[in-house]
Amino acid sequence: MRTSMIKQTLLVATLAGLTNVASAALLGLDQDGMITSGDKVFSNFGWNGPTMTVTAIGNGTDNNLYGIQLQGALAQVGVGAQDYELTYKVTVNGPYLIHDIYEYANLDVYGAGFVDVSEDALNAPSGTVVAHGGVSSFQWPSYQTAQMNLTVPPLKTLWITKDVLVDVGSGGGAAVLTVIGQRFSQVPVPEPTTVLAGLGALALVLWGARKRS
Repeated sequence: MRTSMIKQTLLVATLAGLTNVASAALLGLDQDGMITSGDKVFSNFGWNGPTMTVTAIGNGTDNNLYGIQLQGALAQVGVGAQDYELTYKVTVNGPYLIHDIYEYANLDVYGAGFVDVSEDALNAPSGTVVAHGGVSSFQWPSYQTAQMNLTVPPLKTLWITKDVLVDVGSGGGAAVLTVIGQRFSQVPVPEPTTVLAGLGALALVLWGARKRS
């Protein structure tokens, strides 16, 4: 018990030092503010929190999809809350469309701490939300994952907005987030012949229905 308390005290002291350093920056982007992972191009980043490092991840296989990972330290030590926002655009640079979104995060919570990462995926800047989800934790430490399915047919481009909250209630403690990851599954763009065949079949169905009426 005493060892656990000592470890927690050291962690809180370390994080207290981290929270004094805040510069809104994302490291790892190229000179145009972009980063590429396989056929996924990430751009138009916006971030109002402490410095985080962005890394391209994945090799495109089913168990290791293309995406990005942000790593750093977002921490609230003692009673209070920090709320951050991350925005970016992701586009498939190839004959594929985005089908599903996967999110994961490393969360450490102590005492009355709470961490929540909620996400909206839009079909255009200030457009319609086509997927929503997130991860959260009241326990420490934890690795949380979430899958978000698009509510529309697969898209070539998505605009992502993440709200990140690290909060400690009146009981005191600490809330820490060190990693946020995002991956995207995809499907091939339908061949023109497939689309035409589908339209032809639909036309026959409609013609038959009209004839019967």
